Amino acid sequence: MKLIKGLLYAMKAVGAEKGIIAIKALEWRTAFSNIAEEEV
Repeated sequence: MKLIKGLLYAMKAVGAEKGIIAIKALEWRTAFSNIAEEEV
């Protein structure tokens, strides 16, 4: 939960657009690492 709150705070500080891009990148990275773990 702290990570999510931190992301939301960063989003407000940096601006919604950049925050959304950062969250999308984080989602893609998480999904990719999940796929990589399944492959191994």
